[in-house]
Amino acid sequence: GMRLEYLEVFLEALRWESFSQAARALRISQATVSKYIAGLEEELGTVLFDRQKRRVVPTPAARRLAPLAQKILRLAQQLRQSALEPQSSLKGTLHVATSSVPAESLLPQCLAQFRQAHPGVEVSLSVSDSREATQRVLRGKAELGVVGELIKDPGLCHEPVAQDRLLLVVAPNHPLATQGSVSLEEVVRWPFIVRERGSGSRRCVEAALRQAGISPNRLQVALEVNSNEAIRRAVAQGLGVAFQSQAVITSEVQQGRLVPVAIRNFQPQRSLFAIYRAQETLSEPAREFLSFLKESGCLHATGPPAS
Repeated sequence: GMRLEYLEVFLEALRWESFSQAARALRISQATVSKYIAGLEEELGTVLFDRQKRRVVPTPAARRLAPLAQKILRLAQQLRQSALEPQSSLKGTLHVATSSVPAESLLPQCLAQFRQAHPGVEVSLSVSDSREATQRVLRGKAELGVVGELIKDPGLCHEPVAQDRLLLVVAPNHPLATQGSVSLEEVVRWPFIVRERGSGSRRCVEAALRQAGISPNRLQVALEVNSNEAIRRAVAQGLGVAFQSQAVITSEVQQGRLVPVAIRNFQPQRSLFAIYRAQETLSEPAREFLSFLKESGCLHATGPPAS
């Protein structure tokens, strides 16, 4: 019959596309790897790897099998855990993929509070942009995602967990810094520092501009950067103006390195969403983390989400 070790060996062989490297990673012999893969192929009645001279090439069947194999191993791990423990002491690793704004505002407080409540859960976080984070969840690399932009996919469920306002920030010596409030027309004359195209904050600003009747192409992009922190440094050095999430500029504004500028009749706002795969039952740590995000309001400087 099929054994869990078959699946573990299969996933390593798929990862390395090499039996010898899978053997090294698992500290078993290459012969054992070959035997287990052959056993799995026989069990499933399909070829998983084309064995070539220098390497093994995964077949389409192997690629289809991979997410299911990961799921089976995860469930087996949950089975062992729930047999060992009383339910109150949650344990396990929770993989969360997040885009950069939630990561900056969520990481410090949210994770610290969650870890205090559940010291047995280790949260492993990967930070990218909304697009990449969504892909990670869809591919099963992360169980939960927290993103600033919803990329609709029938395979995903989503729930709003916070509200996020985007504010224009400028350097203290910038002409706009002393203006009190300005019109959008005045703002678009200045060079902008923006996020890369996969970023939710960038698309949120572009959508808000379109709604206000201004083509995003009118922005003079001085610099495109894939980190918000780098954007704020560049703004503070006077290289341009930028839109940033209210949640992540607090300390720079307090220290006088950045000045927020109010734009009349223009307030780009978005929700932050938790996403997860529709077909999959969330693990206990993931369920706990999701309800924690929704109830604690820790995700945002401005408190719980506006319903």
